[in-house]
Amino acid sequence: MIMPALLMSQTFAPIEVMPKFMQYFAKATPTFYANVALREIMIKGSSFAAIQNEVLILFLYSIGVLSLGIVLLKKRIS
Repeated sequence: MIMPALLMSQTFAPIEVMPKFMQYFAKATPTFYANVALREIMIKGSSFAAIQNEVLILFLYSIGVLSLGIVLLKKRIS
């Protein structure tokens, strides 16, 4: 699961060279947004204001995964 996420997250090649349907899958992975934010900070030297959208998406993704985990764990324990 990690390798496809890395390949689709612009780590090795820009997303524009991927087929259109793969671009949609890439934008659904959190590694894409983490990679965009890290690139903005490390290469461009941007501030937090420039990456706040990516940070918000990552925060919402983590809240969603955490909530899903809590719900599934409650069902398993019951």
